[in-house]
Amino acid sequence: MEITKFVDRLDEFRLLEERWKGGEAEFIIIYGRRRIGKTELIKQFMRDKKGLYFLGRLESRKDQLDRFSYMLSSFFSDPVLSKSPLTSWDAIFEYISNKGNHFILAFDEFPYIVKTSPEILSILQDYWDNKLKKSEIFLIVCGSSISMMEKQLFSYSTPLYGRRTLDIKLSPIRFKDIKGFLPETMKIEDMIKIYSILGGTPAYLLEFEKNLDQTINKILSKQSFLLREPEFILREEVVEPRYYFSILHAISIGRNKVGEIITQTGLEKGLVGKYLNTLIDLDLVRRRLPITASWKSRKGLYEIKDNYFNFWFRFIYPNLEYIETNPEYIPVSYTHLRAHETRHDLVCRLLL
Repeated sequence: MEITKFVDRLDEFRLLEERWKGGEAEFIIIYGRRRIGKTELIKQFMRDKKGLYFLGRLESRKDQLDRFSYMLSSFFSDPVLSKSPLTSWDAIFEYISNKGNHFILAFDEFPYIVKTSPEILSILQDYWDNKLKKSEIFLIVCGSSISMMEKQLFSYSTPLYGRRTLDIKLSPIRFKDIKGFLPETMKIEDMIKIYSILGGTPAYLLEFEKNLDQTINKILSKQSFLLREPEFILREEVVEPRYYFSILHAISIGRNKVGEIITQTGLEKGLVGKYLNTLIDLDLVRRRLPITASWKSRKGLYEIKDNYFNFWFRFIYPNLEYIETNPEYIPVSYTHLRAHETRHDLVCRLLL
């Protein structure tokens, strides 16, 4: 099949296709940061196949079950179910397990479902072990909160530990592939500048607006989801976001060593180490070491992995109040924004 809407997602798509053609029961986990392209991957994969897509929402348990029952009724052409919704996840999976044909069942934003109905973890374990894995069901569980997905699906203590048959972690697209989001006539220098701000998150790249200056103005408008995007992501993942904000701001302005981060933030060494480890687990920060150093070395340098997060914490975060109270705010030129970074450093950071 020809894929016309994907950029740098062909490997994941083809892997799903191979599993689908195998005809056996699959329990596939797809995860990654918000707006990285998970939902689009699932919907494109399901486009020409028999499947049911259910999006988790923050709603009551009854609303969840009623909505899912209605979708099951429509999918299986069952008018009785539309009049008498199923009242438990046990009943839902019992109903599904009796439909032994080959179809896709995709749960998107699964952590939201678990938050309302935590019992779904053990119920799904029971039905997978005893019925579903013997069927031809193609089960997809997807989520954006990395911490919650790891806790609910990858942790040894979760009922679903070890059940997955495949897991796919979507990462930002690489610099060489962003041309699929930008005008064909754009010069390489301008592509580097755009990538240094928006990074490789597809939804962020779709916010590109004609040129660099207009793109920055769009980011800084109150209507843009990008104005507070890093803040919302962190608040979803961590308990004390203010400490993480301080650490990420310190790293973004070049305080890359533990000692420098401690000095900049005023936090204790133990707290800084703890929060840095969490940021690494969330795939937001990485630690670089000299090639000859061991992992215990104190020479490690920390850097923000996502270009937009780095841009946001360096330039928007310290000026957020001013930006929001000055709707006519016009950003300074890109050259000034990156004044403390040499061209060599910029290119190395983007392309390595």
